[in-house]
Amino acid sequence: MASTTPQSTSSASSSRVGGTMINPKGNFDPTIPAILPHEQMYAIQVGDQRFTLSGASLSSDGPSYFTEFFLKHKDNPPVLFLDRSPDIFKLIVRHLQGYYIMSSDEATSVYLLIDARYYQLPRLTQQLLSSELMIRIGNESIKVPRTAFDTPGDEQNFFTAGMGVFFGLEHDTSDEVHSQFIRPPPLAIPTVPKRDGKLFKELLAIQLGGFVNIHSEEHREALLRECRYFRFRGLEQKMIRHEIRVDPIRKKKEISLFLKNLDVKKIELVDGVVMYKRPFVDTELMDLVFQVPDEAVLSVALSRVSFYGATKIKLDKIAKLHGLTFGAVDLENAHLEISGSQAAVEVQKRGKSDSHTFLTKSVWRFKDGGSGELVLLKGEGYLSEGEFNRTREFF
Repeated sequence: MASTTPQSTSSASSSRVGGTMINPKGNFDPTIPAILPHEQMYAIQVGDQRFTLSGASLSSDGPSYFTEFFLKHKDNPPVLFLDRSPDIFKLIVRHLQGYYIMSSDEATSVYLLIDARYYQLPRLTQQLLSSELMIRIGNESIKVPRTAFDTPGDEQNFFTAGMGVFFGLEHDTSDEVHSQFIRPPPLAIPTVPKRDGKLFKELLAIQLGGFVNIHSEEHREALLRECRYFRFRGLEQKMIRHEIRVDPIRKKKEISLFLKNLDVKKIELVDGVVMYKRPFVDTELMDLVFQVPDEAVLSVALSRVSFYGATKIKLDKIAKLHGLTFGAVDLENAHLEISGSQAAVEVQKRGKSDSHTFLTKSVWRFKDGGSGELVLLKGEGYLSEGEFNRTREFF
């Protein structure tokens, strides 16, 4: 049986946030500065509870409000009275005694940070500002690692923009707080009440590499809405429905996605070929194939197509940006499924009928050459009102 050697255990542990006891990571310093005599004991009354700490503990995160107070009274140190929460102070005592402390909920997280800054504890304040963010989203209490969304496109998000303002980290210091206030001003617990906490948990799991079963397009759209709200632009691009493949006939790499998810400004015309790459995600341009889930009217005899609504608006933006003209259609290799009638499709494709084909779903790419002519790759639809009515369902 293979055994685990001390070396391999140490190697595995060193990847953790705190490193090992021998080789710690982060801002931990095993040495304690000689601010107060290490062996002397000091009494602090917090609320209705009294705590006794050594000079070593008080000096371990200093200089601080505690060390400054007792240095002023070093010949005969009195009891320091503090009208603050003894429950929060118990956590601070553990920190001063050398333990790594973590908040169990968003209220404790806020109160601990307030008091750490009020007591002017530099190491604890830095630890809390770099550790997980506890926040309530909807009805869910969620622990968010501060590095979870530092990936391209996600780094300037809802939290980085709002939390600094919320905690006032960009202006006052602990010294100013003590000089201006007997106690620090209260802060509300960070909450996002009108969002879905369960959806946010799924976004966080996806971002951290976990598996989430996206069970429907409605579910995906709900997740994408949350991405946009929290400004996770990189994660949004990873999650949009897409497919990357190589066309074996044309021998070109292509990316397929819904037209509505295209960033118009990221489309590029390269040697007459309309190409695209998802911002923050893809590293190379690919031939663009887009899917339209809306109705389009195809006049096969004239090889023309008409789009409507949001689809038309989006295509008009692309046309204006790149000097293209839409409307003409290449049907040479189109695969059409029209109300299950293959014979009708063949008649339409040969242009022997001047009736319109109403597409309900369609997949397109731009014809090489940069003129704006579209190539219909696949379509589903109907030819007549009777065939449309056949799709109706009885309640």
